[in-house]
Amino acid sequence: MLDSFSRPLHESAVVIDLGGGSTQVTFIPSVFKGIPLHFLHPFKDQHKIYTHSYLNLGLMAARDRLLSMVTKGKDKDVETPCFNPTVGEEWSYNGKTYRIRGLAQGHVREEREGNKVIGVTPVADFATCLTQASDLVKSHVHQPDEIDLRTVHAISYFYDRALDVGLISGPEGGIVTVAQFFDEAKKACDMPNSDQPFLCMDLTFIAALLHYGFKGNLEIDQSSPNEAVSIRFFLNGKASAESVGWKVLNAPRDMSLPRECSDINPDVFVDFEDFFGKITIPGEKTLSIASKVDWRFNLFGNDTFWGKSVVIGRDICSNFKVKGEEDVRLASARFLSPVAGIIWFRSIVIGNNTHSLVYTDLYDNANDPPQSSDHTWQLYVTDVLDKKTQSLAQCDHLQTPIGRELSEDIGKVRVSDVPEPFSRRQSVLPQDFEFPELSGARDVYVVIKDANHPDSFYACAKLNREFPRVGEVNFSSKGVIGTATMTQRDPFASTQVKFDLEGLNNNSGGYHIHDYPLQLSESCGATGGHYNPTGVTINTSLGAGVGSHDQYELGDLSGKHGLYRGLTYVRGSTWDHHLP
Repeated sequence: MLDSFSRPLHESAVVIDLGGGSTQVTFIPSVFKGIPLHFLHPFKDQHKIYTHSYLNLGLMAARDRLLSMVTKGKDKDVETPCFNPTVGEEWSYNGKTYRIRGLAQGHVREEREGNKVIGVTPVADFATCLTQASDLVKSHVHQPDEIDLRTVHAISYFYDRALDVGLISGPEGGIVTVAQFFDEAKKACDMPNSDQPFLCMDLTFIAALLHYGFKGNLEIDQSSPNEAVSIRFFLNGKASAESVGWKVLNAPRDMSLPRECSDINPDVFVDFEDFFGKITIPGEKTLSIASKVDWRFNLFGNDTFWGKSVVIGRDICSNFKVKGEEDVRLASARFLSPVAGIIWFRSIVIGNNTHSLVYTDLYDNANDPPQSSDHTWQLYVTDVLDKKTQSLAQCDHLQTPIGRELSEDIGKVRVSDVPEPFSRRQSVLPQDFEFPELSGARDVYVVIKDANHPDSFYACAKLNREFPRVGEVNFSSKGVIGTATMTQRDPFASTQVKFDLEGLNNNSGGYHIHDYPLQLSESCGATGGHYNPTGVTINTSLGAGVGSHDQYELGDLSGKHGLYRGLTYVRGSTWDHHLP
């Protein structure tokens, strides 16, 4: 950990310490606002660190909680799916003594010769054990924002159990994947082990803690223009293994609307399958490719992965972001007639370079039937300082262009006959493009010129600076005090959901966004049903925190992120990929 203080933040590690009574998470954050911090003074320097202890979520405490789930009343004779039916054990913890066995009507492993069953062996019920362990983890662990961007050092009981099953060989430790913990958990549950009767339960809990509590993602790194590019992915959520293709598209997914992956323009930036083959999900892997193999793998170029979307299979998609991405400048021009739709300009500084993108989604609403057409286009600034004399419906007051035509750098803009994925295009602006000043006395307009008469204006719209959208709810009722904050930086970003609540007193469970606002004189029942504009069928949703976000109502926050059962307070944040 001390070595991390001298490294760049993205190279520093997360330490997860699985003790007996609690699990401790510690790392050096890049963003200090809104998280509990402690101060260290190694070598006379002061450093801020994030550290959080999940009390009663250590390995021994987890055993106690898992056994309590299946204990009736004061009777400590327990049948658990995490034990082999042929193995019994008496175990004490925190003043309680359990007499433990596997399920009387448990699972069996059949031994076959061809189609003939020649024997059966009682086994633990791994699937049910995993469900109980994941429910425990998802109701108590709230992942810090940055943990999925760092290397994780897992110590204490993580090390002990990995050593027990041979995943590592000695004091030096080793690299172990979450998938390996799952495999070893399945093996342990599949064999009677009187010497280590808790091995199935312990490994299943560890796999669930790492899998559901501290999730990963798809990450691309390059330290310098001449270095190889590293691609690391950790994907979960599928019930069974599936090999799928994966590719990067030039256009992003619009996260401001509950659109499907098929709504993204299918124009491919790079098909990873051509270089690495298909990937298997669930799974995790680190790949490497020299940047000189293909210009698209140079993250220091002007046309990078930032702002593009990645599609895995047919129905899994998201947008790339930059680690530590904060200062994104965003502006939009909204057209009404004779062209309808929107144009987004985005700009970000990465290192010493400014990267600018323009995203267009335009269609014709003046002709019957509508017609597709391609137009030259350019930015213009008003000459008239008195804005009262300007008409948004006409472009005649625009006389002064800004720079050269956009058509010269990125081609003509497409106006489609109907709204469709192919009409949603994203282009990379040259590095000498200067993001226009939008807070001055003069207004900036995007002008689309007539397709047949390029010297004439066809449509125009004012370019407005866009800022993050923030919604906040304040609670002060029945002893519960605190806030819930939802922030979406731009239409191509997921929504960050933060909770800071006290006084729950173990009474909390689900939490949802409802249809109607609450009047001060009304009860919570007057808020209507869950916010569900996409018409998700509730009885097809999976358990809380199990499925992907699109499988739940937009307002079903606990369905997407897990229940808050058994908590006295909540302080943490998560990313919601289906909450525009």
